[in-house]
Amino acid sequence: MPLFNDLSYTLKSHNVQIRDSYFYLSLNDLFYNVGSNIETLSLLNNTFSSSLFNQTEKIYFRLLRSLRIHDKKSLQWYQLSASYFPQLIDLDLSYNGFTDEKILLFNQQNFPTLKYLNLSHNQLQSIDNLTGNCLNRIETLILSFNPLTTVMNKIFEFQSLRFLDLSSTVIKQLFSITLLPRLETFLCRQCQQIPMNEYENFLTNCSLFHNHLILDLTET
Repeated sequence: MPLFNDLSYTLKSHNVQIRDSYFYLSLNDLFYNVGSNIETLSLLNNTFSSSLFNQTEKIYFRLLRSLRIHDKKSLQWYQLSASYFPQLIDLDLSYNGFTDEKILLFNQQNFPTLKYLNLSHNQLQSIDNLTGNCLNRIETLILSFNPLTTVMNKIFEFQSLRFLDLSSTVIKQLFSITLLPRLETFLCRQCQQIPMNEYENFLTNCSLFHNHLILDLTET
């Protein structure tokens, strides 16, 4: 971990990356006075001495447009998720060990401009735990490299979705293309558990309702 003066100076800059560090402070304490200055923030493989933090303290990330968190214990995201991100567009939460047990909440109040959500390389078997009233604004959703078996129960809530990646999942059932009227690109590379009749129905619907969809079904 860098000296506190060096860290304080770093946090006041617009682009911040903290990786492979050990902290006695919670993220709330770390960013409370400087979060409003940051435009790009990456928190990669950091460790904290305690998972305890003040849940009533919410940080106002006034300028933040891109946030990336990699944390196998998923502690860092849950410390920041109730904060305010009025300009956040890109959110990368890959490699966080997320499972279906905890809710992933994305509300308009906290994420009014969110467009890109990367949840790849987690442990999600479904997306039923994704909730919030800003899901219908997300344009890019990356769910690759999860043990996903289905997205049917939730995918219809992503009405603005233009790009969807389900590659390297164990998904067994495809969705109706009519559920995502704005979809432009669909990736499902190495999705080897999908029955042939599912592909046939999906492609038939595509030909009837969607003439401009880019599909990548490599090694399926």
